[in-house]
Amino acid sequence: MSTQIPSSTTSRERQRSPRLYIVLLVTLCVFFVVGYLQRLSTLDEIQRQVAAMQERIAASEQRRADLKVELARVQDPDYLALMARDDMGLVQEGDLPVVVYDPPPATEMPESLPGTVARPTERPIWQQWLDLLLPGAVR
Repeated sequence: MSTQIPSSTTSRERQRSPRLYIVLLVTLCVFFVVGYLQRLSTLDEIQRQVAAMQERIAASEQRRADLKVELARVQDPDYLALMARDDMGLVQEGDLPVVVYDPPPATEMPESLPGTVARPTERPIWQQWLDLLLPGAVR
């Protein structure tokens, strides 16, 4: 009792098999391409992070070099003496300290009060400069 499959069914199975394999192959290729693109995007992001870190490292090295120069300058005795005099107001032994005080601001009196002297009108600035630079010039 052998069952024989009609020839039309066998040819149909043969046709389905290659189609199924092609569909599976295309599906696998799509998965491969999608995975490859994801890895490329991850690689690009990592390369950007590496470049940013390298920039930060270069900036830190420059800052370190600047701080070394600043440290060498601050450790200079002449610089320390200058800073002590200018910033802290210290003097060396034998120096005569001079303190300059600004005069207190003048209080203005209203012009409407009786007995006040009227102020002379201000001359233009160019005339004031001319008087300073060339005293006795024609006015």
